Amino acid sequence: MIFAFLYFLLAAIFTYPLILRFQTSIYGYPSDSFATIWRFWSWTQGAAIGDYIGPYLLHFCGKWLATVTNEIAAYNLLLFLSFPLAALTMYLLVWELTRNKYASFISGLIYSFSLYHFWHGFAHLGLSQIQWLPLYIWSLIKLDRRRNIRWSLLTALIYLLNFLTDYYYGYFLLLFTAAFVFGQIVLKKFDWKLLGCYLLTAVLVILLVTPFALKARQSQEFLPVSKRSFDDLLALSARPWDYFLPSIYHPVWGRWVEPIYQTIESWGNDFEYRSAFLPERPIYLGLTAVALAVFGFIHGLKTRHRDRVVLFGICSGLLLWASGPAFVSLRGLNIPFPSFFLYHIFPMFRAYIRLGLLVLLGVAVLAGFGVKFLLEGLKAKRLLPIAYCLVPFLILFEVLNFPPFHSTDFSQIPEVYRWLATEPGNFIIAEYPRDNDVSSDCRKTATPVARNYGYGKFFQRTHGKDLFDSSGLDAEVRAKLADPTDPEALKVLSIAAVKYIVVHTKEIFPGENPLDSCHGWAVMAQLPDGIPGLKLVREFPEAIVYEVLPQ
Repeated sequence: MIFAFLYFLLAAIFTYPLILRFQTSIYGYPSDSFATIWRFWSWTQGAAIGDYIGPYLLHFCGKWLATVTNEIAAYNLLLFLSFPLAALTMYLLVWELTRNKYASFISGLIYSFSLYHFWHGFAHLGLSQIQWLPLYIWSLIKLDRRRNIRWSLLTALIYLLNFLTDYYYGYFLLLFTAAFVFGQIVLKKFDWKLLGCYLLTAVLVILLVTPFALKARQSQEFLPVSKRSFDDLLALSARPWDYFLPSIYHPVWGRWVEPIYQTIESWGNDFEYRSAFLPERPIYLGLTAVALAVFGFIHGLKTRHRDRVVLFGICSGLLLWASGPAFVSLRGLNIPFPSFFLYHIFPMFRAYIRLGLLVLLGVAVLAGFGVKFLLEGLKAKRLLPIAYCLVPFLILFEVLNFPPFHSTDFSQIPEVYRWLATEPGNFIIAEYPRDNDVSSDCRKTATPVARNYGYGKFFQRTHGKDLFDSSGLDAEVRAKLADPTDPEALKVLSIAAVKYIVVHTKEIFPGENPLDSCHGWAVMAQLPDGIPGLKLVREFPEAIVYEVLPQ
């Protein structure tokens, strides 16, 4: 019970001031989180949830919570609870393996309070729900020991829980299971009865997952992303140093992290020296955790736990290998890595750097063994209190991600949106600057064209008007729409029945945003006077509203 309380307390500290502002702020920065909050809100307004092809379970929970409270509180509750829940399920897994409460507590800290969890918590609600992965691996361990139909069914159900929380985690657990089975074969722990249990579990998983997978695969919304580009595969893969570099916000050595990345990038111009962008890049394992894991692995080879530490060592090693680039070049020869082959089988998945989470899970398990062996071998018992305090301190110190605390405050609604809410009737608005560049990369263009569309969706919750969406138009038309003074752009807006365009002249969320490289491009200058087809309606401190006249 005390460990559960500590997990909740640490979650409140690391996500501060979220616990005090559940209704008016979020943990993190303006990003994909806005689209998630907007979706929760749209469902409470009667939007059809049945057409959604994302992780069903997470978003059904979000809809229900948003109905009971509101969409921001629902988002915050799901995010906040992921920290203590992830720690507790990791505790359960390591307790099953070590029967040591303190070792299980430490493994929970390593897994849940990790940079991967913090940074994806800034933006990706689905990827922050890491609490069910240890539960699935716990069920695999139980299935290995019990070998009966009941545990096959429970393992399949827990797998479904992960799949419906985030598709990436469903996919990655398939890779973990393959590594787990391979490790058992290496250890000669595989027999016909266990094979039968695994086959039954696989059949149950297929029966449970197929209806959801088919719905997602057949959806028109899913088709544009059904195959990710090979460039994405190369960019969103782990580099060795990513596992050993802490947060850029670490209060002691964070100032040196970005220069180290820049130095490494200067070694070469190709992808091998360029790490992924934020928030994908932080997969730091922690030096204390790695040291404990190495100690646990080496010492475990001499004990009755040999098979378990070797099994998790094999799983961690294989997944570490799979998290790397599709290939590496050695003297002009391209050597393929696992992600190269996996991409051709599952082309919808591109971010193999996220396998760093399962590498971290393996390290946390081995570190749990390390703590167990360390405490059991400590001859000077008077040093036990020091060890009990020092180990968690070092683990948490290494992953410190503050100050500053990472929070976005929504308590002050921009005046322009409050005014739009008072305008009678429903109509369409277009916000500028807008993301009309085909490359969607503001760093590659000379004009500000990369305003995050999620911003507009987020504030639709306030004004309730329809938003102009240019995503279905061809590239040439979208390029013209970047300039609201272009007669062709105004013609398109008029045909689309856009009533107002909102030109943002001041940032709504000023300050640093590490998740949005185009953050500073979210504003533009006031439009010149006398533009045919536009009529100035009203000026606000942060925006100017123009009416689009009939063409």
